[in-house]
Amino acid sequence: MPAIDPARLRRQAADLAEWFDRPERLMLELEHLLEFYADRTHRQRGENSSEMPVLLKHYRAPEPALKRILTEWLPRAGANPVAALALADALWHKPIFETRLLACRLLGSLSAEHHEAIGERLRAWGAENEEEELIPALASAALARLRAEAPARFFALVEAWLGAARAREQRLGVRALRALLEETDFSNLPAVFKLLAPLVMVHPASLRPSLLRLVNALAKASPAETAYFLRGCLADGGHAAWVVRHSVEFFDGPTAEGLRQAAREGA
Repeated sequence: MPAIDPARLRRQAADLAEWFDRPERLMLELEHLLEFYADRTHRQRGENSSEMPVLLKHYRAPEPALKRILTEWLPRAGANPVAALALADALWHKPIFETRLLACRLLGSLSAEHHEAIGERLRAWGAENEEEELIPALASAALARLRAEAPARFFALVEAWLGAARAREQRLGVRALRALLEETDFSNLPAVFKLLAPLVMVHPASLRPSLLRLVNALAKASPAETAYFLRGCLADGGHAAWVVRHSVEFFDGPTAEGLRQAAREGA
């Protein structure tokens, strides 16, 4: 990977943006640019048979290059959201990590007045995504303006993910709620608890690490409300006792001891 020359990078990104409304040509030029900045020293996943197979091609392009590319696109996306949506589709269609990452960030830059188009893409992308590294982008960056400007639409999408049959989509919903708590000043925790309760009681084991991270974020936001919520989940059985037992560490003093005792009694 060559050292980044800021002036050269700005020129390259500006030249690339000239093809904003011609996705096929832009994709060709973008791949050339990603190749130029590719990190060839990084060992690809999957070189050992014991590792997970490589799902998407990774150029390991540096973050400053990706940010500069997106910066050049944003004014055009604001002026021509139809072209932005077409470009986002082209970016996602390519099985390359960086293009899909840019697709998420571009989608997240669009005004929530395009909520139907945004939601349609995120539901489809979330269902087909198998790349763990893209979950934060799908659950946070791609939802940035929808989350801020149309919270009802945001919660409807999250509810659809949480209620999906596959853990990969449920994980997106959990991650989206965690981003809501960690990246904004959101304080309506009962709205989160309402969506989360069914999953606390019934969930696949593979979802547990993500679920505990969300409970931790909730406990940081409001220990009292979160402890009350967890005790309520215990009454309905299922997997709630496991969640509560493994969430005790997120609380202090009497609250922690109260949850520990409630989990023993509810197990």
